[in-house]
Amino acid sequence: MMPSDQQAFQKLEHTLARVHQGRQTTVLEQEWTDGVMRQVRRTMQQATPTSADRCVERLIWQSAAVAAVVALIMTLSFMIWSPGVPREGSRLVAEEFESMMFFVE
Repeated sequence: MMPSDQQAFQKLEHTLARVHQGRQTTVLEQEWTDGVMRQVRRTMQQATPTSADRCVERLIWQSAAVAAVVALIMTLSFMIWSPGVPREGSRLVAEEFESMMFFVE
């Protein structure tokens, strides 16, 4: 959760507490008020991602990037060095790949 979201939850909690402190409430209304405050706190805790969640998400994206690079390398190497593929097409692919490398740097 973003710091601004957490600040918004804290403002909401503080505002609700101040509004309900100034009112005279019955037992039923007090239970309802306490329930609302518990729900706000529970929602805030559920929406806050842990550092483990962030690490797992980063690991998934890094693994996907590595898998994409490996697939690209294997595809290009198959196209270039495979005996069944015509050599002219392989040279064109190699030239395209080399021209792409200028954009990467």
